[in-house]
Amino acid sequence: MMNGETLFEATDYFQPFPRAEMVFASQVERHSEYLLPLASIDLSHLSSDWEGRIHFVLPIEPYDGVIGEETREYHNYLCRKNWLGYRILDDKYDLACDFRFFLKAHAEATAPKGRKALQVRRALTAHYERVREGFRLRRKHFQEHGCLHHAWAKRKRGGQYAEADRVELVRNLGGVSFSGNWSEMGAFPLARYTHIGEGGEELTTAYPKTEDGRDFTFIGSIPAWHYIAENPEFTSLCGCELLLFYDPRDKVALTTFDWS
Repeated sequence: MMNGETLFEATDYFQPFPRAEMVFASQVERHSEYLLPLASIDLSHLSSDWEGRIHFVLPIEPYDGVIGEETREYHNYLCRKNWLGYRILDDKYDLACDFRFFLKAHAEATAPKGRKALQVRRALTAHYERVREGFRLRRKHFQEHGCLHHAWAKRKRGGQYAEADRVELVRNLGGVSFSGNWSEMGAFPLARYTHIGEGGEELTTAYPKTEDGRDFTFIGSIPAWHYIAENPEFTSLCGCELLLFYDPRDKVALTTFDWS
């Protein structure tokens, strides 16, 4: 990655699998219906000018395509196709759009009829159940081992995993943003720069811009599948890198998803 910190275990400033009530400012059950808290970061670790916490939060959708693709009527500046934003209140998140931005909530609210609508609702329900189960198993794995391992990893004699089978809990923490398919969708105003990597190579970076034209600050990224894939077939449920950006002036967290 680009000069940032990679972590395999919890630290005093990085806490994986935080409780929902420590992440969401209001309507905790409602937020938890659609969103999974992956990890929390103490902002003071990234800048002496910052205080409080920011969170990596993964939407359970999409089960096909990208998030927000079919609910344009609930888009706004922060929440749109492949982007999801949060207002930060006392170190906790409030979703920056109507919950009907999520296809599941939209389908339940509108209750469309017909065979196709029924198939969509059934597919969404099955997707939510599988992702939640994978997340539950991965959280249990972390609680037992203090880290996460590859979904295909086998225990050695004595019941332990090889250290080489550990997976990253966060990548590029406090580093430089990177360009990827997330930045080529044309769905969000971006600033683009060049960055000289550790090997002297010239790399392209991209940063989303605030509504008044300032750059968001890149916080880091998380391989989302590590947090929900208890077995190899689960990786297809969310084969994305979750990128987190921050606007310290307006207290906004912004996320997007780099799909493999």
